[in-house]
Amino acid sequence: RITVATARREDDELRTAKQHGDSVSASAFARFSIHQRKIALS
Repeated sequence: RITVATARREDDELRTAKQHGDSVSASAFARFSIHQRKIALS
């Protein structure tokens, strides 16, 4: 079940990726975000 907060966060990440430019840098940014999140959770 997707909560409103989850959807909103994903919208923010998509918007950031679009601002980030092309798909290559956007995917790199996404990987970086996931990596940062893993560090924060560990």
